[in-house]
Amino acid sequence: MNKKNTPIFECWGKFEICLQEHASKEIYQEDENKKLTTPAKKSKIYVYLEALLGKTKEEKKRIKDPNREYQNSEYWNLDADYLNPLKEFLLKHLP
Repeated sequence: MNKKNTPIFECWGKFEICLQEHASKEIYQEDENKKLTTPAKKSKIYVYLEALLGKTKEEKKRIKDPNREYQNSEYWNLDADYLNPLKEFLLKHLP
């Protein structure tokens, strides 16, 4: 992800914590071991792009998986160090 967009994922992290710690306690008062389910990881990507793009119908289409612009550096940091093992693997195994 582009570093300037980091606050979106920080907010998402707080949302997940709130679901697990606060909302779960409120909803399941009778069973403290029961927790709400946090949304799937793919929801996180959708919310990230929707926060950046989701104003018009045309922009909302770009949020859906087949239409995502994964090479757009405004949204994604393809030079991040954590991608190096993946890049090395792909370079080694793809023609």
